[in-house]
Amino acid sequence: FQALTFTGISTRSKGILEIKTEQGWKKCSQSEFYQSDYNAQKQCWEYSFSMPLPNPLKYDFRFKLQD
Repeated sequence: FQALTFTGISTRSKGILEIKTEQGWKKCSQSEFYQSDYNAQKQCWEYSFSMPLPNPLKYDFRFKLQD
């Protein structure tokens, strides 16, 4: 498993992690399993996912907050 972290998020809310496929953006199976931490020094939230991928840098991901 590899860690995938998104930083600089201004609010804390439930998020969705998506991966780009040939068919378009699809919700990742790990999307429901994340850790969110507040970075007081940068005054932002960070969301981390543990991904079962040998090299997550070969993939395109996007993270968005749910309304």
